[in-house]
Amino acid sequence: MSNKRIEDVINDTLSGVAQKNVLELVTYIRANESGKTQIYNHEGGELWEVKRNDAILDLLYVDGTDDCPGPWTIWIRGDYIGKYADFPVDEKIKEAAWAHVAICKPCSSDCNRGSLRTVFGKEFAKACPDTMMFTNPDAQVLEYIKRIMDIRNNDMKNPNARTYDYMAKLC
Repeated sequence: MSNKRIEDVINDTLSGVAQKNVLELVTYIRANESGKTQIYNHEGGELWEVKRNDAILDLLYVDGTDDCPGPWTIWIRGDYIGKYADFPVDEKIKEAAWAHVAICKPCSSDCNRGSLRTVFGKEFAKACPDTMMFTNPDAQVLEYIKRIMDIRNNDMKNPNARTYDYMAKLC
């Protein structure tokens, strides 16, 4: 495992608004996880895993290039299939999530190559297990990402807070 800190890589790799936004997100992740979540460098490369109790919650990719998925990308995992009593989901958050559902395409992963998933009430065919992919998000989208993370994190802390009006369809 590398001794690099993601903040150092971000400062060395990115500049301007992209640097500001990803540093803000990393700070947010660290501040809102009460020390239970760690950010690990994956095999010394550009990929970082956001983990809690060895479960990967999110993936951060930082390479500074204009090639996809650069200059930085976050993949958010989770199922997002219910209604959340503590976190009502407004239409803007739903629309941001829907616009960024990751549709499976050939990659280096050995997953099931996509499945039917329901995200906030809308079905997506061949969705990637890393449910949403946000590449170089602006400040407004970053606020939606934080809210989506809050929903997922609250669900992990309090699984009974969610009610299922519709069930996930994973094929």
